[in-house]
Amino acid sequence: MPRRGRIVEFTGAPGSGKSTLAERCTELLRERGLHVPPRDTIRDLYLRHGWVGKLAGAQVREREVAGQRLEYFKDVETPFLLWRFRTFHRAGWRRYREALAAIRERDTATAETLERWVERSVLTWLMLHSQARRMDLFLWEEGIAHRALNLFADPESALDEQALQRFLRVWVFPDVLVHVQAELDDCCRRMAARGLPERLAGCDPAEIQAFVQSGARVAQAIADEARRRRIPVFEVPNRYASTDALRAAPVCEELARDLAGAVRAAPRSGA
Repeated sequence: MPRRGRIVEFTGAPGSGKSTLAERCTELLRERGLHVPPRDTIRDLYLRHGWVGKLAGAQVREREVAGQRLEYFKDVETPFLLWRFRTFHRAGWRRYREALAAIRERDTATAETLERWVERSVLTWLMLHSQARRMDLFLWEEGIAHRALNLFADPESALDEQALQRFLRVWVFPDVLVHVQAELDDCCRRMAARGLPERLAGCDPAEIQAFVQSGARVAQAIADEARRRRIPVFEVPNRYASTDALRAAPVCEELARDLAGAVRAAPRSGA
Protein backbone atom coordinates (compact mmCIF):
# COMPACT_ATOMS: atom_id res chain seq x y z
CA MET A 1 0.00 0.00 0.00
CA PRO A 2 1.19 3.56 -0.60
CA ARG A 3 2.53 5.24 2.49
CA ARG A 4 0.57 8.08 4.00
CA GLY A 5 2.52 11.18 4.97
CA ARG A 6 2.78 11.62 8.70
CA ILE A 7 1.70 14.66 10.72
CA VAL A 8 4.27 15.63 13.35
CA GLU A 9 3.05 18.09 15.95
CA PHE A 10 5.13 20.13 18.40
CA THR A 11 3.75 20.91 21.82
CA GLY A 12 5.18 22.58 24.90
CA ALA A 13 4.76 25.57 27.14
CA PRO A 14 4.52 29.03 25.53
CA GLY A 15 8.04 30.22 24.76
CA SER A 16 9.58 26.73 24.95
CA GLY A 17 11.03 26.92 21.42
CA LYS A 18 8.52 24.90 19.38
CA SER A 19 8.58 27.11 16.29
CA THR A 20 12.36 27.38 16.17
CA LEU A 21 12.77 23.62 16.51
CA ALA A 22 10.12 22.90 13.87
CA GLU A 23 11.67 25.34 11.38
CA ARG A 24 15.18 23.94 11.85
CA CYS A 25 14.03 20.32 11.62
CA THR A 26 12.13 21.14 8.42
CA GLU A 27 15.37 22.42 6.88
CA LEU A 28 17.34 19.36 8.01
CA LEU A 29 14.73 16.89 6.79
CA ARG A 30 14.64 18.53 3.38
CA GLU A 31 18.42 18.18 3.22
CA ARG A 32 17.85 14.45 3.76
CA GLY A 33 15.61 14.40 0.68
CA LEU A 34 12.25 14.18 2.41
CA HIS A 35 9.27 16.14 1.12
CA VAL A 36 8.29 18.41 4.03
CA PRO A 37 6.04 21.22 2.77
CA PRO A 38 6.03 24.57 4.59
CA ARG A 39 2.91 25.26 6.61
CA ASP A 40 1.73 28.17 4.46
CA THR A 41 1.48 25.99 1.32
CA ILE A 42 -1.09 23.55 2.67
CA ARG A 43 -4.10 25.70 1.81
CA ASP A 44 -2.75 26.30 -1.71
CA LEU A 45 -2.25 22.56 -2.21
CA TYR A 46 -5.76 21.95 -0.99
CA LEU A 47 -7.30 24.54 -3.31
CA ARG A 48 -5.54 22.95 -6.30
CA HIS A 49 -5.93 19.26 -5.49
CA GLY A 50 -8.41 18.78 -2.63
CA TRP A 51 -12.17 18.81 -2.47
CA VAL A 52 -12.32 22.39 -3.78
CA GLY A 53 -10.86 21.29 -7.11
CA LYS A 54 -13.26 18.35 -7.26
CA LEU A 55 -16.47 19.95 -6.01
CA ALA A 56 -16.27 23.58 -7.04
CA GLY A 57 -17.41 22.87 -10.59
CA ALA A 58 -16.56 24.54 -13.88
CA GLN A 59 -17.23 28.03 -12.57
CA VAL A 60 -14.24 27.84 -10.24
CA ARG A 61 -12.01 25.47 -12.21
CA GLU A 62 -12.22 27.43 -15.45
CA ARG A 63 -11.56 30.77 -13.81
CA GLU A 64 -8.02 30.92 -12.51
CA VAL A 65 -8.94 33.61 -10.05
CA ALA A 66 -7.57 33.10 -6.55
CA GLY A 67 -10.20 35.36 -5.01
CA GLN A 68 -13.05 33.24 -6.30
CA ARG A 69 -11.42 30.03 -5.08
CA LEU A 70 -10.96 31.51 -1.63
CA GLU A 71 -14.53 32.82 -1.61
CA TYR A 72 -15.81 29.34 -2.43
CA PHE A 73 -13.61 27.85 0.27
CA LYS A 74 -14.87 30.33 2.87
CA ASP A 75 -18.56 30.24 2.01
CA VAL A 76 -19.09 26.62 0.96
CA GLU A 77 -16.17 24.36 1.74
CA THR A 78 -15.39 25.52 5.28
CA PRO A 79 -18.91 24.89 6.66
CA PHE A 80 -18.95 21.50 4.91
CA LEU A 81 -15.59 20.46 6.38
CA LEU A 82 -16.50 21.55 9.89
CA TRP A 83 -19.76 19.60 9.60
CA ARG A 84 -17.78 16.56 8.44
CA PHE A 85 -15.34 16.85 11.35
CA ARG A 86 -18.01 17.18 14.04
CA THR A 87 -19.96 14.29 12.49
CA PHE A 88 -17.01 11.87 12.54
CA HIS A 89 -15.49 13.22 15.77
CA ARG A 90 -18.69 13.85 17.65
CA ALA A 91 -17.37 13.32 21.20
CA GLY A 92 -14.31 15.50 20.63
CA TRP A 93 -16.39 18.29 19.13
CA ARG A 94 -18.78 18.17 22.08
CA ARG A 95 -15.94 18.46 24.61
CA TYR A 96 -14.45 21.32 22.60
CA ARG A 97 -17.75 23.23 22.62
CA GLU A 98 -18.08 22.65 26.38
CA ALA A 99 -14.61 24.10 26.97
CA LEU A 100 -15.39 27.04 24.71
CA ALA A 101 -18.67 27.73 26.54
CA ALA A 102 -16.82 27.87 29.86
CA ILE A 103 -14.41 30.44 28.42
CA ARG A 104 -17.25 32.45 26.92
CA GLU A 105 -18.80 32.84 30.37
CA ARG A 106 -15.62 34.65 31.47
CA ASP A 107 -14.59 36.48 28.29
CA THR A 108 -16.57 36.57 25.05
CA ALA A 109 -13.80 38.14 22.97
CA THR A 110 -11.25 35.50 24.01
CA ALA A 111 -13.75 32.74 23.27
CA GLU A 112 -14.30 34.07 19.74
CA THR A 113 -10.56 34.23 19.12
CA LEU A 114 -10.02 30.68 20.38
CA GLU A 115 -12.94 29.44 18.29
CA ARG A 116 -11.22 30.76 15.16
CA TRP A 117 -7.90 29.20 16.19
CA VAL A 118 -9.37 25.77 16.87
CA GLU A 119 -11.48 25.70 13.73
CA ARG A 120 -8.49 26.78 11.65
CA SER A 121 -6.53 23.87 13.14
CA VAL A 122 -9.39 21.50 12.33
CA LEU A 123 -9.40 22.67 8.71
CA THR A 124 -5.63 22.35 8.45
CA TRP A 125 -5.77 18.83 9.90
CA LEU A 126 -8.37 17.82 7.30
CA MET A 127 -6.34 19.41 4.51
CA LEU A 128 -3.24 17.54 5.61
CA HIS A 129 -5.07 14.24 5.43
CA SER A 130 -6.41 15.06 1.97
CA GLN A 131 -2.84 15.81 0.80
CA ALA A 132 -1.12 13.03 2.74
CA ARG A 133 0.20 11.16 -0.27
CA ARG A 134 1.92 14.27 -1.59
CA MET A 135 4.33 14.58 1.35
CA ASP A 136 6.50 12.54 3.69
CA LEU A 137 6.16 14.62 6.85
CA PHE A 138 4.45 17.79 7.92
CA LEU A 139 5.93 19.57 10.93
CA TRP A 140 3.21 21.48 12.69
CA GLU A 141 3.96 23.69 15.67
CA GLU A 142 0.88 24.41 17.79
CA GLY A 143 -1.29 22.00 15.86
CA ILE A 144 -4.63 20.39 16.60
CA ALA A 145 -3.75 18.60 19.86
CA HIS A 146 -1.86 21.65 21.14
CA ARG A 147 -5.11 23.65 20.99
CA ALA A 148 -5.90 22.07 24.35
CA LEU A 149 -3.40 24.54 25.78
CA ASN A 150 -5.37 27.48 24.40
CA LEU A 151 -8.64 26.08 25.72
CA PHE A 152 -7.51 25.09 29.22
CA ALA A 153 -4.52 27.25 30.20
CA ASP A 154 -5.81 30.64 31.28
CA PRO A 155 -3.95 33.51 32.97
CA GLU A 156 -6.92 34.30 35.21
CA SER A 157 -8.19 30.91 36.35
CA ALA A 158 -6.88 27.61 37.68
CA LEU A 159 -6.38 24.65 35.37
CA ASP A 160 -9.32 22.25 35.40
CA GLU A 161 -7.41 18.96 35.22
CA GLN A 162 -10.50 16.76 35.00
CA ALA A 163 -12.04 18.73 32.12
CA LEU A 164 -8.68 18.67 30.34
CA GLN A 165 -8.43 14.89 30.63
CA ARG A 166 -12.01 14.41 29.38
CA PHE A 167 -11.21 16.59 26.38
CA LEU A 168 -7.90 14.89 25.50
CA ARG A 169 -9.38 11.39 25.71
CA VAL A 170 -11.67 12.08 22.74
CA TRP A 171 -9.84 14.82 20.80
CA VAL A 172 -7.89 14.35 17.57
CA PHE A 173 -4.13 13.71 17.74
CA PRO A 174 -1.29 13.72 15.18
CA ASP A 175 0.75 10.70 14.05
CA VAL A 176 3.87 11.78 15.97
CA LEU A 177 4.31 14.21 18.86
CA VAL A 178 7.37 16.27 19.80
CA HIS A 179 7.22 17.54 23.38
CA VAL A 180 9.54 20.52 23.90
CA GLN A 181 10.51 21.19 27.52
CA ALA A 182 12.16 24.33 28.90
CA GLU A 183 12.63 26.08 32.22
CA LEU A 184 9.77 28.32 33.28
CA ASP A 185 11.93 31.45 33.57
CA ASP A 186 13.39 30.86 30.09
CA CYS A 187 9.90 30.54 28.59
CA CYS A 188 8.78 33.80 30.21
CA ARG A 189 11.91 35.57 29.01
CA ARG A 190 11.42 34.40 25.42
CA MET A 191 7.78 35.45 25.47
CA ALA A 192 8.69 38.93 26.71
CA ALA A 193 11.39 39.26 24.06
CA ARG A 194 9.11 38.43 21.14
CA GLY A 195 6.09 40.34 22.48
CA LEU A 196 3.23 39.07 24.57
CA PRO A 197 0.07 37.83 22.80
CA GLU A 198 -3.09 39.90 23.07
CA ARG A 199 -4.56 37.42 25.52
CA LEU A 200 -1.86 38.32 28.07
CA ALA A 201 -2.01 42.08 27.56
CA GLY A 202 -2.35 43.79 30.91
CA CYS A 203 -1.31 40.72 32.91
CA ASP A 204 1.33 41.20 35.58
CA PRO A 205 4.50 39.03 35.62
CA ALA A 206 3.06 36.66 38.22
CA GLU A 207 -0.03 35.99 36.06
CA ILE A 208 2.14 35.41 32.98
CA GLN A 209 4.32 33.00 34.91
CA ALA A 210 1.23 31.15 36.17
CA PHE A 211 -0.08 30.93 32.60
CA VAL A 212 3.20 29.49 31.30
CA GLN A 213 3.29 27.00 34.15
CA SER A 214 -0.28 25.96 33.40
CA GLY A 215 0.63 25.65 29.72
CA ALA A 216 3.50 23.33 30.60
CA ARG A 217 1.10 21.11 32.56
CA VAL A 218 -1.32 20.97 29.62
CA ALA A 219 1.53 20.10 27.24
CA GLN A 220 2.62 17.31 29.57
CA ALA A 221 -0.95 15.99 29.64
CA ILE A 222 -0.98 16.03 25.82
CA ALA A 223 2.25 14.01 25.75
CA ASP A 224 0.87 11.55 28.33
CA GLU A 225 -2.31 11.04 26.30
CA ALA A 226 -0.26 10.48 23.14
CA ARG A 227 1.69 7.74 24.92
CA ARG A 228 -1.55 6.19 26.15
CA ARG A 229 -2.63 5.95 22.50
CA ARG A 230 0.82 4.54 21.61
CA ILE A 231 1.65 7.51 19.43
CA PRO A 232 5.43 8.07 19.18
CA VAL A 233 6.51 10.91 21.48
CA PHE A 234 9.94 12.57 21.25
CA GLU A 235 11.00 14.52 24.33
CA VAL A 236 13.27 17.48 23.51
CA PRO A 237 14.84 19.57 26.30
CA ASN A 238 15.55 23.19 25.35
CA ARG A 239 18.21 24.54 27.70
CA TYR A 240 19.67 26.97 25.19
CA ALA A 241 19.92 30.68 25.87
CA SER A 242 18.96 31.93 22.40
CA THR A 243 17.18 30.96 19.20
CA ASP A 244 20.50 30.79 17.33
CA ALA A 245 21.94 28.49 19.98
CA LEU A 246 18.96 26.14 19.67
CA ARG A 247 19.20 26.08 15.88
CA ALA A 248 22.89 25.14 16.09
CA ALA A 249 22.41 22.56 18.85
CA PRO A 250 22.91 18.81 18.25
CA VAL A 251 19.35 18.22 19.48
CA CYS A 252 18.00 19.50 16.14
CA GLU A 253 20.10 17.04 14.14
CA GLU A 254 19.12 14.22 16.48
CA LEU A 255 15.42 14.98 16.25
CA ALA A 256 15.52 15.29 12.45
CA ARG A 257 17.28 11.92 12.25
CA ASP A 258 14.71 10.32 14.55
CA LEU A 259 11.78 11.77 12.60
CA ALA A 260 13.27 10.60 9.30
CA GLY A 261 13.65 7.15 10.81
CA ALA A 262 10.07 7.19 12.09
CA VAL A 263 8.57 7.92 8.70
CA ARG A 264 10.66 5.26 6.95
CA ALA A 265 10.40 2.59 9.63
CA ALA A 266 6.65 2.88 10.18
CA PRO A 267 4.88 3.32 6.81
CA ARG A 268 1.19 4.08 6.91
CA SER A 269 -1.43 2.99 4.42
CA GLY A 270 -3.28 5.56 2.34
CA ALA A 271 -6.32 7.18 3.95
